[in-house]
Amino acid sequence: MLIPLPASAVTVRPGQSIQSAIDNAAPGSTIALRAGVYREQLVIKMSGLRLVGNGATLEAPTTLTPNACTDVTRVGPPDGGVSTDAGICVVGDVTFGDFDPVLTHRPATLNGTRISHVSISGLTISGFGTGIIIAGAEKTTIEGVAISKAESYGILAANAPKTSYVRNKVMNGPNTIAAIGMCIEGSPGSDLRLNEVSGYIVGLCISSSKVKVTANHVHDNHMGIYIDPGFSDIGLIENKITRNTRQDPAPLPTGIGVAIDGASDVRLIGNTISGNIADNRADFGGLGAGGLVIFDHEAPPPRFMSSNVVAKGNRFANNGDGQASADVWLASQGTGMLFTRNPGCLTSSPAGLC
Repeated sequence: MLIPLPASAVTVRPGQSIQSAIDNAAPGSTIALRAGVYREQLVIKMSGLRLVGNGATLEAPTTLTPNACTDVTRVGPPDGGVSTDAGICVVGDVTFGDFDPVLTHRPATLNGTRISHVSISGLTISGFGTGIIIAGAEKTTIEGVAISKAESYGILAANAPKTSYVRNKVMNGPNTIAAIGMCIEGSPGSDLRLNEVSGYIVGLCISSSKVKVTANHVHDNHMGIYIDPGFSDIGLIENKITRNTRQDPAPLPTGIGVAIDGASDVRLIGNTISGNIADNRADFGGLGAGGLVIFDHEAPPPRFMSSNVVAKGNRFANNGDGQASADVWLASQGTGMLFTRNPGCLTSSPAGLC
C-alpha cells in the first residue's frame, strides 16, 4: 500500500541523491522516494523531516564514508570487533562514548539539543552493519521498514526518548550471526508494536525504563526478548515469542523466549511463549533456559535483583521439561513475583510456579 504524500513533497528518483534532498530540505519537509535502488548512506540532523520510501531500497555503496554513526556498533567479539556503518543515521547533538562490551555499542551522551519528530517509513534497507541508528533525538517514528543483512543491529535507539518502532520487519538469513534485531537503550517512553524480528542473537533488547512492547512476533533468534539490568516499568503485552532456538557454529546460548536480567516492575500479559527449548549449548551463566527466565544480575557490577515481575494470562507451550529448560525458570532472589492464569504452563524451576 502506497503511503499518502502531501503536494509539497520533494520527489527523489533512482540515480538522484537522497542525501542532497535531505541537506536542502526545510524543517517539516517530506522527501518521497520513487521505487528503485539507492546506494548511499543517509544522515538526518533536522527536526520534522519525513522520509517515505514507498517501495524504495537503500543498499550499501561500494565505498562507505565515515559519519556520526560510524563505529557505534561493531561486528565480532565484545572486546574488539570490526567497525560498522549505518544505513540511516538520525542524530542530534550527541557524543558517543567508548564501546561498551555489555551494551555492545557506544552509548550516546546528549550535549545540547535533540532533534524531534523524524519519520522514516516504507523503505527497505539492506547490507549495512546496522540498518538505522537513532541518537540524541526524540519522538522518532520508524514504520513499515524492512531491514535485512544487518551484521550488527537492525535498529538501535540510544538516548532517544519516545521512539516508536511500528510494523517493521528486521530479519537475517540463516548464515548470519548478528547481534540484536531491535534495541531501545536509554530511551524512556518508547514503544515497539507489530514488528517481526528473526535471525539475531537477541531479537528485542530493552535497555531502558518505561518501555511498552506490544503485539510483536519475535522468532527464530537465540533469545527472543532480553531485558537488561537496572531498568523498570516495562510491559510485554500480547507478543508472540516463538521458536527462539537458533543455532550457529558459535557456542551461543539459545532456547530462551524472554530473559529478565535484574530488572523490576515487568508485566507480561497475554503473550504466546512457545517452542523456546534449550539445547546442550544453552548454558546461560549456569542458568536454565526456556519460555521465561528470570535471574539476578551479578557481574559485571553493580548487582541488580529482579523483582515485581507479573506474568498473567500468557499461553505457554513446549518450552522444555523442567530439566535443561522449562516454561518458567526462576533463578532470582528478588521479591514480588506473581505467576497466575498462564494456560499451558506445565513445567517450572522451582516446581509449582505454573
